[in-house]
Amino acid sequence: MRNIRTSSAPGGREPDPALLKQERIRVDDIPGDYVVRRNGLRLIAVGKIHQALEGCACPMGALSRGFLKRLTLAENQMAIVDMEAGIEHLGRGIETSVDAVIAVIEPSMESVTMAAKVRELAKAAGTRLAGVIANKISSDEVERHLISELNKRQLHLPAVVHRHEEIAPVLHLLATVPLHPARLRTHGSIYEGG
Repeated sequence: MRNIRTSSAPGGREPDPALLKQERIRVDDIPGDYVVRRNGLRLIAVGKIHQALEGCACPMGALSRGFLKRLTLAENQMAIVDMEAGIEHLGRGIETSVDAVIAVIEPSMESVTMAAKVRELAKAAGTRLAGVIANKISSDEVERHLISELNKRQLHLPAVVHRHEEIAPVLHLLATVPLHPARLRTHGSIYEGG
């Protein structure tokens, strides 16, 4: 997807900087060149470093924080913000404009410890940790151990995603493909209802 801060839209047009100065930004205010639409969903990517020496990601964090503070959703709309792994974005105040945070963890004690830290930082940012999703769980034994460790820390686990060996190699390949609207294809819908 295009980095709204530095890239031109197709045809060489720059995004209108006035958008980010509006008191409120509605979903329909976002220029179509920066949105991928599929199955009633819209994907917007902000602030991805694509080449060496682009500098610190802090300006992208500030852009994301400002955008989320101004984003005004209708009753039937919801925004899901997928941040990079780790807790650095919690230090940039991006979570000050969200209702809740969900931590996605992998089966390691480092991830469990990180989830507890996310809860602490989310609370300090004025939001809450709604729960933890365990990802890449390889066995029932690993799942039981992870649940035990999360329970010790009073961390709610609403979902577990098991590792599937048949798709794991494909996921590693997909991680190397840059997101760009012309290249993004979905197979089936990830949205049901409404």
